[in-house]
Amino acid sequence: MPEKTLYVTDLDGTLLNRKDRVSAWSLETLNRLVREGLPLTYATARSQHSASVVTAGLELAMPVVVYNGSFLAKGSLKDREILSLNRFTPEQTGIV
Repeated sequence: MPEKTLYVTDLDGTLLNRKDRVSAWSLETLNRLVREGLPLTYATARSQHSASVVTAGLELAMPVVVYNGSFLAKGSLKDREILSLNRFTPEQTGIV
């Protein structure tokens, strides 16, 4: 079976333009590629809400990584579903 590559992008300083949005050209191009089967997602330090606002119109079929990897979530603002949550244990934080 041929290997597939998962494409993961950052948002700030990478996918977003100077207006903190995905450009119209990028939206059109990426959405077409995703519809054609490109496995694309993003990973960001932003919150799920903030990331979904600045990527409005991006039609990702895969979960996204938000809060620096603390959450794996659905990417659209309407879904807002957390799929996985990673937390420190009380022992790891020193709060016991």
